[in-house]
This record gives sequence, structure tokens and C-alpha cells, in this order.
Amino acid sequence: MRSFLPPPARYAWLSVLLLAAGCTESDSEYSKSYSVTGHPVIRVDTDNGSVLVTASDTHQVDFFVTTQWTGWEGNHRDGPRIDSRQDGDLVELTTREDWHSGFGRTRIEVRMPADADLQLQTRNGSVRVSSLSGHIVAHTSSGAITASQLAGTIELDSRNGSIRVDELRGALQASTANGAISIANLDGRCVAATRNGSVRVGGRFEFLDLESANGAVAAHIDPGSRISDPWSIHTSRGSVHLDFPADFKADLEASTSRGAVTASVPLEVQDDFAGSHIRGKLNGGGPAVRVRTESGSIHIASL
Repeated sequence: MRSFLPPPARYAWLSVLLLAAGCTESDSEYSKSYSVTGHPVIRVDTDNGSVLVTASDTHQVDFFVTTQWTGWEGNHRDGPRIDSRQDGDLVELTTREDWHSGFGRTRIEVRMPADADLQLQTRNGSVRVSSLSGHIVAHTSSGAITASQLAGTIELDSRNGSIRVDELRGALQASTANGAISIANLDGRCVAATRNGSVRVGGRFEFLDLESANGAVAAHIDPGSRISDPWSIHTSRGSVHLDFPADFKADLEASTSRGAVTASVPLEVQDDFAGSHIRGKLNGGGPAVRVRTESGSIHIASL
């Protein structure tokens, strides 16, 4: 039977029904700290929890785990199974839920030195990471990823959720199966791909590889950008909009199967096929920039 209650009311009624059926609610907390030196590596692996990672100004890694737990009456449940350990400058945290005893919502907070590597995985929950420098890997099977003020080699992956990045210096690889990708103030290399959602980026780039199977793609390319390797911007279904600096040099090729290609830049056109395929030299030419959409318009503009 279809419910006509709004989501908050549904959750309230669910809590009432669970309590009436013999459920109990409880909270559990866990905290642990480890001293580290040099450039530590922090690993976090949880099967059900949101994760917040921030930098501290100490040589210490702090774990805080809070769980709100609803379990069946008679099952003495204090929260997820939590294990943390240290091996030199490797520090690990693992949490596991017992799904047969009830329902839990876990929140993990990690405070760690700013100069460190991070390997993070959650199967069900959002991820927020900020103010770190190192090799940073974050994966969630279901949840959004938010990252800010990062430097180094950054890998962000969500199977079902959006990705939002602000202020990053280095090399970024961002991918999601279902969600939009938004990247601002990036300085370096950028690879971003989604199967279902838009891709929007802005910054000073050395390398760009942008792809969407179903969504618009837009890039705002700041002055000082240069091409270290050929760039590729592609969407199977959606429009493309690119803003280049006035003095940007490139060999540009843009094509669409359904739509039009327009360019308001100093482009020396070499080939123009009925407005759907343009090839030419931008400011005298340079390394290759290839733009492609199967269904949508392409517009290339100058800042």
C-alpha cells in the first residue's frame, strides 16, 4: 500500500512501530589515539558509516566513533565491532555491523596530521575530507564525497553519489556511477568521469580528461593553464561548454552528431563540416584538445 506520509513522518512512525515490536535504542561511543612521526598512513574501513576526516596540528591520529543503535529487545547490543591498531606509522580503523541484531547509524571522525596518506572506504555513507596533503584515496559504495583544501595525488570514487571538490593542488581522479561532479579551484591535472550526471570543473589545468555518459560537461579554464598531454572532453548525451583564456594555444577539434558547434575564440578554422565538426588552430595552435558529444551542442568561448 502506498504511503502518503512525508519522509520525516514515515521515519517517526517506523521508530514507533519498532519500539512497539520490542526494539530498544541505545548509543555507543569509541575513541582511540595514536602518536605518529614522519609521513604516516591512515586506513579506515567501515561497512556502514559516514566519515569525516580533518587535519590537526599534532603528531597524533584520533579516532572517534559514535553509533545510534536500534536493536531487538533481549539482544544486548553496544554498537559495531570496532578494531584499531598501529604498526609503526601505519594506523588502521575497522568497523563492522551485526545486521541480525538491529539497525545502526555510525559516524566516524578522524583527526590526523595534515602531511599524511589516507586510504578510506565505506560501503554505505558519505565522506568528507579536508586540509590534507599526500596520497588520498576515498571510496564509498553509496554516498556523496566532499573534499576541500587538498594537495597531492587524490582519488575519489563513489558508486552512487555526487562528488564535490574545492581547492585542490596536484592530480585528481574523480569518478561516480550515478551523480554529478563539481570541481572548483583546481591547480594541476584532472580526470573526472560519471555515467549519469553533469561534470563541471574550473581552475588552472595542465591536463583534462572529462567524461559523462549522460549529462552536460563544462570547463572554465583559468589563465596560466597549459597542455602537458592531449586533452579530451566527451559526453554521450549532453551539451559541452568550454571557456579558454584569451592567449590559450591549442589544436582544437570539436564534433557533435546531433547539434551545432559554435566558437567565439580566435580560431584559424581548417575544417568546418556543416557546423557540426570544426577543426582549427587556437592562437596559432599547440597540443591537441578534442571535444565530442553524440547528442548536444558545443560552445567554445574566450574569457
